[in-house]
Amino acid sequence: MNSVKIEEKKENIINKEVKESNPIKTINNKKKENENQQFSENDSIKYSNLTRDNTQEFEKNEVNNSTKDIYNDLQDQVQKMKISMENKTKNDLFQNYITSLQNDIDNKMNINKETDFALILPTNYVNKPQIPYKKDVSKEMYFKLRRDYELLKVLYEKQQTEHETILSESRQAFEGQLNVLESKILYLQNNLASLSDNETLRILKRENADLSLRLESITNELESMRELTENKQIESEQRERVLQRQITEILAQTKTIESEKISLNNRLKALEQENKSLINHNEELLKENNEIQKEISLKKTKLEETIHQFNIEISNLRLSTIKQKNQYENEKKELNDKLLLQANQLKNNQQQIQELMVNQSIIEKKNIDIIQKMKHDEMKKKEKIMNEKNELENSITKLKKRIIEIENNNKNSSCEYNIEISKIKNKLLSLKNENEILLKNNHSYENQLQESELKINNLELKIKEITEIKNSLEEEVQKLKKSEEEIAMENENWEMKINNIRNESNLNKETYEEFISKQSQFIEKLKNEEKNKAFFEYMKNASVTYDE
Repeated sequence: MNSVKIEEKKENIINKEVKESNPIKTINNKKKENENQQFSENDSIKYSNLTRDNTQEFEKNEVNNSTKDIYNDLQDQVQKMKISMENKTKNDLFQNYITSLQNDIDNKMNINKETDFALILPTNYVNKPQIPYKKDVSKEMYFKLRRDYELLKVLYEKQQTEHETILSESRQAFEGQLNVLESKILYLQNNLASLSDNETLRILKRENADLSLRLESITNELESMRELTENKQIESEQRERVLQRQITEILAQTKTIESEKISLNNRLKALEQENKSLINHNEELLKENNEIQKEISLKKTKLEETIHQFNIEISNLRLSTIKQKNQYENEKKELNDKLLLQANQLKNNQQQIQELMVNQSIIEKKNIDIIQKMKHDEMKKKEKIMNEKNELENSITKLKKRIIEIENNNKNSSCEYNIEISKIKNKLLSLKNENEILLKNNHSYENQLQESELKINNLELKIKEITEIKNSLEEEVQKLKKSEEEIAMENENWEMKINNIRNESNLNKETYEEFISKQSQFIEKLKNEEKNKAFFEYMKNASVTYDE
């Protein structure tokens, strides 16, 4: 409104000066007529036209240049104000992100409350080691959230100060340019009196009207921008109040958490006292158990003798297996020597390549069918062996159960004990015989597997020889060596797999539970690290956009 009033006053002043300039112009014209009478008519006309043209062009150029510079400066200011508004919108997005983080904090605090309020009964006292772990986790989560909140608060304050400085600078620059424009307008008004023709006045009035319209549009834009900045400041103040309220709420929640921790510590003390009473009761039970174990140890000595004999027989079986392994290794060496001889014979097989190329397709189809049948037979044999092993394991477990029953019934009947031991020995002998039969079957099966593997390898080598001898024989020799190494590696892998299966069967439940707990902790750490990475990436992107 003030700018509109100023412009109206300026227009009134310009109109007055134009009216006053008209009588001055008439006087000047009379003087010029008197002077021109002394000179010739042609010279006077030429001189007057040249002077008028020069003065008009000079004044027009000055006015146009000054108005263009002012207009460009005002456009630059408008662009700066738009950039500041965009930065404020980014600041609003940043504040929304802060509120989302605070909501996550509240949700996690509620979850921690629900977990902390769960009572630990004496029956569930086995879960005592989980209590300090939960405490440590809750402390770490609280401190992390506290640090994130403080960091976000500092960044928000920095951005707010920067926006305020930008606004103050833009206001000062705008006011300075307005003062410069007012001074230039006054200068132009003073220079209008020196103009000679009404045409130049009309042209200048038109240009002045255009410039005044542009100034009005620019001032309206600036007023709208000022209103927006005021609204944004009000919104920022309201958000600061909301943040302060949230801070007070968080502090109150921390106090409640501390009081809950104190109550949990008191509960732990009470549970420790109960634990002491349970420990004393357990000590009494241990004494009774020791007396019972002494009686059992006397009866176990007899069983140990029989077990010792059984172990001796098992050691003999192991020695026999070691001898068989040595025999297999010697056979492998012989096969390697044979392969070297076959490599020397490859040179002689070059003449047979052309005939084999014709029969290649037929042989490949037959070989594929044979290989599929061999694999199917091998799978059936493996299933039979696994079923037999499972039956043996079940029989061994049944025998162990019977031995335990015999130990319990030894107090009442010693004669029956000896009879049952004789039965068990007979069963053990029968199991040994069955085991020997199974070992023989395994040896025969292993021999068949080796033969089948040799056949398969020979077929594969023939196919490779037919396809690759076209290029060079040296590459075939290298591939044969690689195939030998792969066979050796496969044998080693099978042995490693068997050993791994045996080791896995010997694992205890406690170690397995510890492994699961470690994996869960590791997964939680990874999740926390991913959240932190996402947060820092968002902060980097926000800082980059703010700098731009």
